[in-house]
Amino acid sequence: MESSELERCVHLVGHTLSTKQREQLTSYAAWLADEAIVAGGIGPDEGTRLWDRHILDSAAFVAVLDDRLQDGVAIVDIGSGVGLPGIVLAILLPDTPVTLLDRSQRRHGLQRRAIRILDLQNCDSLQRDVPAQPVPRGVRVFRASLTPGEVLSLHVGSQNDHASIVALTRRTDGVLPDDLRTAAAAAGVDVRLHGIGADILDSPAWFLSMVTL
Repeated sequence: MESSELERCVHLVGHTLSTKQREQLTSYAAWLADEAIVAGGIGPDEGTRLWDRHILDSAAFVAVLDDRLQDGVAIVDIGSGVGLPGIVLAILLPDTPVTLLDRSQRRHGLQRRAIRILDLQNCDSLQRDVPAQPVPRGVRVFRASLTPGEVLSLHVGSQNDHASIVALTRRTDGVLPDDLRTAAAAAGVDVRLHGIGADILDSPAWFLSMVTL
């Protein structure tokens, strides 16, 4: 099963994976099953769909991020939980710095343990309560940790010239909500939806990207 899931990951990201990357993804999936679920970082019923709903969904970010990661721009994963999508992105983009943020001390501890086990040299973890505490500079990624409106507010209120991206997995029919479109236009922010992986994932993933005009 792992071999076929890894090949689906290759199709999502559009390039081959090294032996190390394959081993890290497989090890991370095993860690999610063995430790993250037990610790309550992922729901108890998620064990049968760790690849479909967690690892591959996270990998799908790469297709939207590719043209935004120039000149050493970092990725900042807000509300990362047990490292989704940030740890998957750190594995798939080894030359890109990735910072995981979460307000929970317990989840922060789980993140640090996963980073250590996987030997991710480009990944760090910070305990932060967003938006009360400052967010490091970089392309912000969100996986169901904030609503689209909250993402827009955070983006507008920050001094960050990089795009914010949130995964709207299985929560949209591909149409931007009118209130979000209106609020973004008033704030001078370009908002777009990107459908990714309809032929690879078990159902399409939608990503919302924001960039200040």
